[in-house]
Amino acid sequence: MKKGPVSPQASPRRIVSRIQTKESRQATVAAKASGGSFETPAWVLKMIVFDRRYSKWVHETFFSDWAFFILRFFEFSGDGLFWLPGTAAFWLSPSAGSPDTRMFALNLFIGLLLDFFVVGCIKSAVQRKRPQYNTGHLMVVSMDQWSFPSGHSSRAVMIVSLIWLYSPMWRAMISQYWWPYLVLKYEKNHYMSEYVLPYVENNLLRTIQFVLMLWLTVTACSRVVLGRHYILDVLGGEAIGVLEALVTHFCLHVPLKVSELQHAYLLSRFGLYEEMFWNIFHGRWFFTNYHFREMNRVIDGEINDVVGQPA
Repeated sequence: MKKGPVSPQASPRRIVSRIQTKESRQATVAAKASGGSFETPAWVLKMIVFDRRYSKWVHETFFSDWAFFILRFFEFSGDGLFWLPGTAAFWLSPSAGSPDTRMFALNLFIGLLLDFFVVGCIKSAVQRKRPQYNTGHLMVVSMDQWSFPSGHSSRAVMIVSLIWLYSPMWRAMISQYWWPYLVLKYEKNHYMSEYVLPYVENNLLRTIQFVLMLWLTVTACSRVVLGRHYILDVLGGEAIGVLEALVTHFCLHVPLKVSELQHAYLLSRFGLYEEMFWNIFHGRWFFTNYHFREMNRVIDGEINDVVGQPA
């Protein structure tokens, strides 16, 4: 008796067999080459089946030109090539923020380094390839070809979780600095002083946390919609991000005094290098230095007027 075609729902073993052959071929060959026996558990294969199926469904359902242009911003905002140098520059800046915010920036920088290390090691160990439909529309530099876990998701969750763990510091800064500044700035504005500022006083931190959670959610969803990752990649990255934030805050925390000492030391070294640089390359070699020579002399008190005075 000749049988007709069987639907995928009626033959789950056939689907699992095919995916097992495709997904775990390299692992099976490696296990046999090492003299051991390797067999992927059935529940893992079923999870891979659903992960691949519904990830592709999300991509095909929600991806469009408009979605691409909107989600591209969130893709850039979660990129490590932006966060790592930006955080380091904020911490090293001599005039940016307060000692507390510089301390947070230093700990965030340590968390970002930890995220790069952990995610890189896991990707190299798992070596799950990215979706096959992840072609074109590449707007960020892909650091690797592996999919699990999602680096954008782990990084975004780590950042938001670390900000949440520092909530007592943010509340103190709001009451001591930000709130008095807003009151002085908008004291003559009736609408702001009567309606907006009372709400801000009680809900500013909650509003910031809501915006961060919204950014985190959209950034994580963009990885699947844009076809960069599977759903399990994003969920795994989020779990890793929470653990990274906890480790950074409770195990790798740099206190305020150490942060300020390191900040002052590095600024003094940079100032020494800058002075040595200008002592070697001076005069007309750099136009800006020559152009502002008279202004520098005015600041130093050597002359009283810039215009019309001989050099």
